[in-house]
Amino acid sequence: MTPGLLLALLFGATLAAVVIDAGRRTRRHHAARRLAADWRMNFGRTDSLGLTARIAPLLPAPGAAAVRVSDVVYGTRGNESRYVFTAEYTVGVTGSKQRHVRAAAFTEPRDRRRGGQATLVMGDPDLPLDEQYASLAPADVEPGDVGVAGVAAGESQTAVEGPGEREPELG
Repeated sequence: MTPGLLLALLFGATLAAVVIDAGRRTRRHHAARRLAADWRMNFGRTDSLGLTARIAPLLPAPGAAAVRVSDVVYGTRGNESRYVFTAEYTVGVTGSKQRHVRAAAFTEPRDRRRGGQATLVMGDPDLPLDEQYASLAPADVEPGDVGVAGVAAGESQTAVEGPGEREPELG
């Protein structure tokens, strides 16, 4: 095999991987946008609300690094602001590092000056991402309205209330 042919094959494989990844991200964006419409909430592709800094200390993995928030579904319900999003973070200090991608729901008081508890609920890591989103549906959304058949609101969730603390499974 000539060096030129090898270079062309490597370039083609890299291009194919980029196209496949872009397609997956686009499908994920569209699915989150549909859920936002179903839930009568808003949608943002990026973390324009500055959630990353607020949720990083609440992640269930102490020392999580390279935290990234995307595909944010957000709105207010009563006196609470609610955000459902994709959280990506890296775990591992020495040795191998693992990248985790999970859906999460963050709820905080609408008026933070009055105090109140902010909570983070992570989707079940054993479920596909779209089903994690569906399991994090707001309480006032009917189970049939979540966009993924067979997943009821409130199932398969892990609640996290403080930095590095992990609560037992709910449901």
